[in-house]
Amino acid sequence: VGTEGAIAVDTLHGHIYWTNLPTNTLNRANLDGSNQVSIAKIVDLSLGVAIYSEEDKVYFTTYYSGTVEVVNADGTGRTKLYEDKSSRLICIAIDKRQR
Repeated sequence: VGTEGAIAVDTLHGHIYWTNLPTNTLNRANLDGSNQVSIAKIVDLSLGVAIYSEEDKVYFTTYYSGTVEVVNADGTGRTKLYEDKSSRLICIAIDKRQR
């Protein structure tokens, strides 16, 4: 683990997710730190990560690009949900009731 921008814990599956600022990557590891893998390349500074464990989804924000994106926990199926280049998005949270 290097310089982290955001960290989120998936207790259901026993994983931790974090953004690595120097490499602009979204990473996953087991809670004990083993099996570290990069699951997505991020275009710029990412300071927000949220997990929706029940659907195996990882949501993240980008600061300079002003995006909210989602990717499957294994790194597949990346989708941009929102973009506003004038926004500086930092944090993200999941509201499971409103979905």
